[in-house]
Amino acid sequence: MKHRRLAYLCVIAVILSCFCACGSGLRYERWKDSHAAYGDGEYQLLRGGDGELSLHNCDVNTSVLYHVQSYKTIGDKVYFYGKTPTDYRSDYDMFLILEPETNTVQMVIDDVAVPSEEIEDTKRFVSYFLPEKPVAILLFTQISDEDRNTLFSLCNKMFHAQRAIHYAQEHVDLLVSAVEEARCTAENSNTTIILPNNETSVRYSPYSDRENGIVHESATLSALFADGVIELIQLRENSVEFCFGGTGIGSNTTYYELVYTESGALEDIFWYDSRMTYTEEQGGFRGTLPGSDNTVYYYRITDNLYYFEAHF
Repeated sequence: MKHRRLAYLCVIAVILSCFCACGSGLRYERWKDSHAAYGDGEYQLLRGGDGELSLHNCDVNTSVLYHVQSYKTIGDKVYFYGKTPTDYRSDYDMFLILEPETNTVQMVIDDVAVPSEEIEDTKRFVSYFLPEKPVAILLFTQISDEDRNTLFSLCNKMFHAQRAIHYAQEHVDLLVSAVEEARCTAENSNTTIILPNNETSVRYSPYSDRENGIVHESATLSALFADGVIELIQLRENSVEFCFGGTGIGSNTTYYELVYTESGALEDIFWYDSRMTYTEEQGGFRGTLPGSDNTVYYYRITDNLYYFEAHF
C-alpha cells in the first residue's frame, strides 16, 4: 500500500513538472538572477550582484548589453538603453531593439558620441561571440523615425545635451563656416530654413513653406548635412540654429539645437527667455517659468556657440 501511494505521488509530480515546463513556453530556463525573459528565453534580463541589469544571450552565455538603464515593450519589440558590451566598464551608450518572436537583435550605436574604434570593437564582439545569430549593428540614421524616437525616450535627460556638445566640439570649424554660408544662401534671414536636398546642394525656403524653395549649390552646407545629424538650419535675425530634431508631439515636445550668434549674447537667441529663473545644472543652466511647465536648458560651448534644449 505504501509503495503504491509513493508511485502515485511520483506520477503526479512528473505530470506537474511537465505541465509547468510546457506552460512556461521557454526553450531556455529562467536563470536564478533573471529579471525578465523574452520569447523562448534565449534573451534574458539579468540582475548582477551589484544590482546592475544586463541583457544576456543564454544560448551562448554572453551579455549583449551592459548597465541597462531603461527599457520598454511596444508591440512586438523590446527597446533597451545601456552600454556597449565590449567592456563591462564601458562608458559608451548603446541602444538595442529585440524582437523576441525571432530573437532578432538590432544594436543601435550613436556614431556622434561613440568613437569609430568602439564601433569596430562592437562589430568584432558580435562576429566572435554571436557569429550565427541574427544580430545587426546600425547607426541612428539607419533606423526608422519611430524606432529612433522610442529609443530617445529611454535616455537620461542629459543624453541629448552630451551628444550635441560632443558633436559641436568635433565640428566647430565646420559649424562656423556654415554660419556664413547659410547667410549667403538665404535671401531673408528672418524667415528662412535650409534643408538638405542632395549630395551637392541644399534647399532654402520660407519657414511657412518648407516643401518649396530654391536649390542652391553649397559644399559646406552639404558636408554639414552629410551624416544626417543636423536635420535643418533655421536662420533668425541675430542667430543661426542647427537643429538636431525633437521628440514628442503637440504640447509635450522637446527641441534640441546648437545656436550660433555673432554677439555671443543670450538675449540674441530665440530660445532664451529673460523671464525664467535659471539654476546651474551639469555645467549649464536650466530655466523654469513660474506657473508654466515650459523649461529650457543651455550650455555655452564657445564664446559664440550654445547648446539649447527647449521643453514645451
